[in-house]
Amino acid sequence: MDVQIFASPAVVGFNQFSQWLHLAAVVDGERRRVVHYVNGKAVSRHALTHPPPYRVGAAELGNWNPGEIPNKPPFLIRHFSGAMDEFTLFDRALSDADIQALYAEGKPLPDL
Repeated sequence: MDVQIFASPAVVGFNQFSQWLHLAAVVDGERRRVVHYVNGKAVSRHALTHPPPYRVGAAELGNWNPGEIPNKPPFLIRHFSGAMDEFTLFDRALSDADIQALYAEGKPLPDL
């Protein structure tokens, strides 16, 4: 199996628990990169070494276990614990501006 794994640096800590966050990942085959975003800002960019097409195999929203990846390090087993407001999958790579606009449009109003 020919895979690439991209992990951003730790960017969400205990002080963000119980807060609304906008998380996004963009796989851009044309530019051969993956970008991770938190609250509309890019937190990591990674080069894709494998050419498109890219396919998602067996998957569960909020649960990821790389069971098919040989010799996987143990830190790769993780799952989402929390509440998810909405999930969107696009058929194109979004730009930094697209992600910033989605964040701005979806961000809850501050408490009054």
